[in-house]
Amino acid sequence: MRKRQRTESLIQELASGFIAEHTTGKSLLTVVDVRLSSDQRTARIFVSVFPHEHEGEAQSFLTRQGREFRGYMMEHARLMHVPFMEFVVGSSVV
Repeated sequence: MRKRQRTESLIQELASGFIAEHTTGKSLLTVVDVRLSSDQRTARIFVSVFPHEHEGEAQSFLTRQGREFRGYMMEHARLMHVPFMEFVVGSSVV
C-alpha cells in the first residue's frame, strides 16, 4: 500500500511538471489526484481546468501528449514498469 501511494505521488508530481512545461497558458490545468489500478498497469490522472470552457481543448491536448508524457516518466522516474496513463479532465474530477 505504501509503495502504491509513493508511486501515485510521484506520477502526480511529474504530471504537474510536464503539464506546466508543455501548456500554452491559455487555461490553468491542475493535477488534483492520481489513482493506480490494482495491478498498477494503469494510472488515471485527474486534472481540473479553469476556465471550464476549455475542458474539451485540455482533454484533446492531454490525449495528444500521452505518449510523450509516458516517455517523460521513463526518463524521470525509477519505476520497473511505467503504467499506461489516462487523463480525466473536467467535471468528473473528484
